[in-house]
Amino acid sequence: MCRNLIVERGVTTMGLMEVILSKENLNRAYKKVVANKGASGIDEITVEELGSYIRENQETIINSLRNRTYFPKPVRRVYIPKTDGKKRPLGIPTALDRTIQQAVAQPISDIYEKVFSEYSYGFRPNRSCHDAIRQALEYLNSGYEWVIDIDIEQFFDKVNHDKLIQILREQVNDSSVLNLIRKYLRAGVMENGIIKATKTGVPQGGPISVCKWLNLDNKKLENLVRTGLLHDIGKAKIKDSLLNKADALTLEEIEKLKAHPVIGYRILDNVNIFDPEVLQGVLFHHERMDGTGYPLGLQGEKINLFSKIIAIADTFDAITANKTYRKKNSPLKAIEEIQANSLNHLDPYICEIFIKNIIEYYCGRETRLSNEQVGIIVNFNPIELTKPLVRYENKIHDLSVERDVEVVEIL
Repeated sequence: MCRNLIVERGVTTMGLMEVILSKENLNRAYKKVVANKGASGIDEITVEELGSYIRENQETIINSLRNRTYFPKPVRRVYIPKTDGKKRPLGIPTALDRTIQQAVAQPISDIYEKVFSEYSYGFRPNRSCHDAIRQALEYLNSGYEWVIDIDIEQFFDKVNHDKLIQILREQVNDSSVLNLIRKYLRAGVMENGIIKATKTGVPQGGPISVCKWLNLDNKKLENLVRTGLLHDIGKAKIKDSLLNKADALTLEEIEKLKAHPVIGYRILDNVNIFDPEVLQGVLFHHERMDGTGYPLGLQGEKINLFSKIIAIADTFDAITANKTYRKKNSPLKAIEEIQANSLNHLDPYICEIFIKNIIEYYCGRETRLSNEQVGIIVNFNPIELTKPLVRYENKIHDLSVERDVEVVEIL
């Protein structure tokens, strides 16, 4: 049993990926998938055909999983009716992907069995709804009378990928396994012959993440969401030809663009439903700590918290998104820019929190380098964030030493 190989907190005697790829574990996963039967995925390979397919491609499949070049296929979207007349969307992976998922789930389940509550019964080995009913009867016999039934609507459709990986990382100490799980989360869905990406939870350096990292309360989170959505609403009154101009702007055009915070403030203030901190966030989001911003040239603590957060998120977005005047750049370039601006333009404390948390997200991610290699980010150099440690060709490369190699894209 693969549980015999599991030690505490995801550490194994042979590495979790090697446990997953062990013959015993893979055979157990294959037998489980065959026993469950089920429909074929988008490749139309049936469970009955799976065995011969694996025998013919076993070495290629295992090597690609081991060196992180395996990419799951999109799931096939089907709909099943619900009792209320609505339809529940289901995704059917290929038979091979179901086998790999099962192989991953088996040792991870062994890890989590040690930390799960004694009183949880769903989808756990050697536990069932009958055990839950028996426990409920014990509570009834002890004098308890209330039953609380809670259902989170569309929970599995809205799971935040980044939060899930963050939680898994606490117990699953293997970047190769986390990388594979992330690939499954982002594999996409095929519906009516069209593949749609699944991007729920992919970070864009947004203000909501910063709010959570700063441990702000729900009221502030709600108001920050409103500010983040509406901070550029003033641009709705500016002509598209100016907003999308690829050539250099004239001084007159720059002044017209710089009027959008005031325009946005007036639009929202006239509605008379927004909290003052939302209005201030919209008005001051281009103010800078050293007084070089606009429209009022405020400095330091005169700039409200939301404006400081959105200034950082805007900087990240401006560099990592395609613009009419230039192509997008690597997130590491954006992080470097934010770090440099923390010395004058941006709030240094919020910048520090932002950088600390977002580089943790990029650790373990695949990256394409300027030498055409694809590697895995192992760690960051705190002095030079654009030059991380990257593993490829079975070796860890320090890009702060190999100066001619740069991170081009994070995959």
